[in-house]
Amino acid sequence: MKTITLPTYNRPDYLKRFLGYLKGNDLDGYTLYCGIEKGCQEVVELCREIDFVDKKIILNNRVLGLRRNSHKILNKAFNDGSEFNVHLEDDLALSPDCFNLANWYYEKFFDNRHKYFSFGLFNYESDPAYPNQLVEHPRFTGYGWCCFKENWFNWFDKWWFDDFLSVKWYNLLGWDWAIQGAVKEFNLKNLIPKFSRTNHLGAHGTNINQEFQDKTFSSIKWNQNQKVKDFQVFKGDIEKLLGVYEIQAKQICTNIHGVELSEASIVNAEKQFKGPLNNKLYYKVTAECSKPNEFVPDIRKYVEFEKQEKKYLKIFLTEKYYNTRGIIKKILKFS
Repeated sequence: MKTITLPTYNRPDYLKRFLGYLKGNDLDGYTLYCGIEKGCQEVVELCREIDFVDKKIILNNRVLGLRRNSHKILNKAFNDGSEFNVHLEDDLALSPDCFNLANWYYEKFFDNRHKYFSFGLFNYESDPAYPNQLVEHPRFTGYGWCCFKENWFNWFDKWWFDDFLSVKWYNLLGWDWAIQGAVKEFNLKNLIPKFSRTNHLGAHGTNINQEFQDKTFSSIKWNQNQKVKDFQVFKGDIEKLLGVYEIQAKQICTNIHGVELSEASIVNAEKQFKGPLNNKLYYKVTAECSKPNEFVPDIRKYVEFEKQEKKYLKIFLTEKYYNTRGIIKKILKFS
């Protein structure tokens, strides 16, 4: 049994648009669980009129709030026998192949469901150039995600209401920050598409306003028309990330955001190459550290050597496709 959980409240305009996106997907084999808060009869009627997927409607006798309402229907879906669930909210836009990706997750990881903490549908730094590629990521996002039954009870359910880790790491409250706090604390991995399959519909809701909507979501290039059926996980090592040229180095740092690294090569001086995602990176430095201050816009690099006998190369760069919003640091020691 596969399920979809949908908490919904007082936004019938968003719900209508969401259901239009949902209807455009292949939902064969799914049952939709609608958790409806008290107070908006139009939302109740919209859910009752759904005829394109099997559904169960759960009417709350009071307003629980998004955190408790979501937990309630997730728990019910899994206790009813769901093996795999896609959790969505009524303010999301969905790609027409959103459930192609969900089904790929289900088939690919059914026997290896603990490999990732969550199987996501959203990417803040969505890149249309890679419609079928997925990437391991250190951040959990709540804008559409998939979960196996065991992962729900072993992980999500345990941390859903635990604000200790969210306050420790982010000084923020909320179910999604509680989950992200656990991801951060225990160094868990998520899998997300490089080309986002969801986006946020608008500024009506909790913890959002028009400025935040415009700044965060309006510029995201998400998949609105492609129907991809097969996907692949991008697995990179240092050679694939940086290209293979002449300078041999031994890796000290063991991984970059979950990508395991070992002995490898780094790029030679003044060589241009295209990385695995066609990101053009230009390296202007050699082992002798010539021209160390020639930087390429948006690609930050700094090179320094400590002692003449022990040379260390430190490269700082921003890799768009890892969505780190920060800096990936690699320390390589030359032999």
